[in-house]
Amino acid sequence: MTPVDPLRPPSWAIGQVRDRLQFLAEFRSDWPHVEVSRFHRALSVFVSSVAIALVAAETVRHHRPAEITILAAVLLPHCAIATLLVRRMGRSPHGGEHRG
Repeated sequence: MTPVDPLRPPSWAIGQVRDRLQFLAEFRSDWPHVEVSRFHRALSVFVSSVAIALVAAETVRHHRPAEITILAAVLLPHCAIATLLVRRMGRSPHGGEHRG
């Protein structure tokens, strides 16, 4: 029977720690570039939501059919873009981009 050193961790634990440290090193070296697209999408969703809120407030304020038609024409593209961006943000933790 081989002597057991109580201060040395088992070999399987050393392998797991080494794998985890390698993963963290790869993630850390790639970190700022991974989050850029997600930040830009979040910023775009914010801008679209502000536009939607402004158009909705103007729609409540103006009641003429011509004005409501124009405001609805402005509102629809912003709703479509905001919906598309929110769906793309939720696909993966990296904002829709899968890195190998």
